[in-house]
Amino acid sequence: KMQHEAAHNRKYDIAIVTDSIADLPQEIIDSYQVYMVPMNILIDGVNYYDKLTVSSKNFYNILEDVEHYPTSAQPNQKHLENFYSFLSTYYRNIITITVSSKMSGTYQAFEAAANKYRNETTQIAVIDSKQNSAAQGLIVMRAAEMVDAGLSFKDVVNRLHKIIEQSTILVSVKTLEYMVRSGRVSKVTGLIAKLLNLKPVISIDKDGNGIILEKALSIKKNTQIIIDTFMKNYKE
Repeated sequence: KMQHEAAHNRKYDIAIVTDSIADLPQEIIDSYQVYMVPMNILIDGVNYYDKLTVSSKNFYNILEDVEHYPTSAQPNQKHLENFYSFLSTYYRNIITITVSSKMSGTYQAFEAAANKYRNETTQIAVIDSKQNSAAQGLIVMRAAEMVDAGLSFKDVVNRLHKIIEQSTILVSVKTLEYMVRSGRVSKVTGLIAKLLNLKPVISIDKDGNGIILEKALSIKKNTQIIIDTFMKNYKE
């Protein structure tokens, strides 16, 4: 489908690309012809393509029975090179927005592949969103909206950097269990949080590192922390 649309039904002169860590409704992806490259997820020796051969619902169902905690990896380098080769056949301007480079080698992988296809006629920008999940998805959607509005490649890239600096994600988490199992949070921190029944608010700092922003004793209090934080940032 992606190949057919690029060859025969391109809406824009600029291609918007992201990785599958960005959470976007499928209707937005289809409407703006966003190109989403799947991450690799290894579950008990089986490689899955994120959002293609495994969904979020399936993933959490599988998670309860796995022997080893799943691991993820950026797209294969050769695959990315083939991907840019394909896109540069039909587009002269390509904007790629990746998950935070502090959380994954995805940004570096895209950049290395893009370098092989940048030339006098093909502009490729690889932008570190410094975010993940829904925040990354909203940045991608904003880029697509700007392309749809007719902004130039240079204007979209410049505005994206400003938007990224103004972007924040706050997530209310019921348990640190999965973050401990993945190694993102220490076992000691997870144990203390469990004993005290703490409900953390997870965020990402300005450099793109995951952090525990606040800790509360209830989801209701977490929700209030999130509202207060956004109101404070909005006023500033």
